[in-house]
Amino acid sequence: MYDVNSSGTDTQAIDRARPQKLYLQIVEIIKAHIEKGEWKVGLQIPTEEQLCSQYGVSRATVRLAIGELVSLGYLKKLQGKGTFVRRKKTGHSIVMLTNLGEDCLCQNSSHLARVLENRTLYPDQGVKTYLNLCEGDYCFYLLRLLFIEGKPLSAQKTFIPADLLPGSFNAEDTHEVYPYAFLENRYGVRIQRVKEMIDVAPLSAQDAGLLEVEQETAALRIRHICYSAGDRPAIYSESFYRTETEALTSVLERIRI
Repeated sequence: MYDVNSSGTDTQAIDRARPQKLYLQIVEIIKAHIEKGEWKVGLQIPTEEQLCSQYGVSRATVRLAIGELVSLGYLKKLQGKGTFVRRKKTGHSIVMLTNLGEDCLCQNSSHLARVLENRTLYPDQGVKTYLNLCEGDYCFYLLRLLFIEGKPLSAQKTFIPADLLPGSFNAEDTHEVYPYAFLENRYGVRIQRVKEMIDVAPLSAQDAGLLEVEQETAALRIRHICYSAGDRPAIYSESFYRTETEALTSVLERIRI
């Protein structure tokens, strides 16, 4: 993917025309060196100053990239010595692979998603708190309805801070792409961590109407706060499920890092 000449300098430069953020491009370059064996375990990587000069980026950009690679297990920082390529160890933890409201669409052809709303708005206080927004900040809002065999199963509301969607934005782009993939592929915002909250809550009149049930009916509510680099909240979503229609299944899998 990336070439290195005999002096060890990348021949692949940062492409500023790409919508992907600069620090993520640096992450890709360094990961490629490590995964292809060009940078061996224990090798000290170039200093922040050298990387800034090599790629023509700010120190803040380089630090974001290094922090990302440390969190992914590719690098380790030793106080007073520098940053080194680390050996990726097998993990012993159980990691939950949450579908974020998407997998059920892929697994069953009888499932259909319909976008009912996609617009910008000023969110209520609850959403502002989850996304760490200030007064006057606004969001992109997406409302989807999931059907199974023609019957509404779930209503999902998604909120994304507007400043994560710079430049021209065509809401139509989200019709065929899920918000998580859309945010990463179009704007280079990668989700690093997800907090999931599950409870049972009564449906509002609007949500009950969408799901074709009586108002105040108890429904399964699943909320996600998705965090990007720097642990910044990038997405807040809230989904209500009619539990009498189909069981909701989560899959736990032991993964190797």
